[in-house]
Amino acid sequence: MASAEPDARLLLCGVIENLEYHKAVVDRVAELGLTDRVSIQGPQTNVAQILRASTVYAMPSSFEAHSVGFLEALASGIPVVANAIPSFAFADNFPSVQLLDTADIDAYGRALLAALTQPRTTRPLNGFTLQTTADRYLAIARDVLNLRVGLG
Repeated sequence: MASAEPDARLLLCGVIENLEYHKAVVDRVAELGLTDRVSIQGPQTNVAQILRASTVYAMPSSFEAHSVGFLEALASGIPVVANAIPSFAFADNFPSVQLLDTADIDAYGRALLAALTQPRTTRPLNGFTLQTTADRYLAIARDVLNLRVGLG
């Protein structure tokens, strides 16, 4: 990616859940000599501003129950390149969204490069409000509780 697109920069944001993994990422970026091109930050409150200033949203997560960041990226219209996991499947046919196996790093890199040339777009996000998301979580919690206490 770095050689194919010399002006590309990577911003990593979000909750740091695993300090050892975070340190490994920081060390690897330094080892590869990419500290001038990769910024590793924690949680951010200015997500809309970051998405407006960005060209592509990359989401290589191998598991997400429900990603607010993914939804924010979809709503912003930014091209999205993400892992083809079940929780992202609803967006598979959305414009400028590429879902693929991010374990294939060559394919992931190609998809990110292609996304750099894609324009922002409007996506159909009806039904993806904070209220509907909260309602879905509540329904899941009720199902889990019913199963645990034998009410369901």
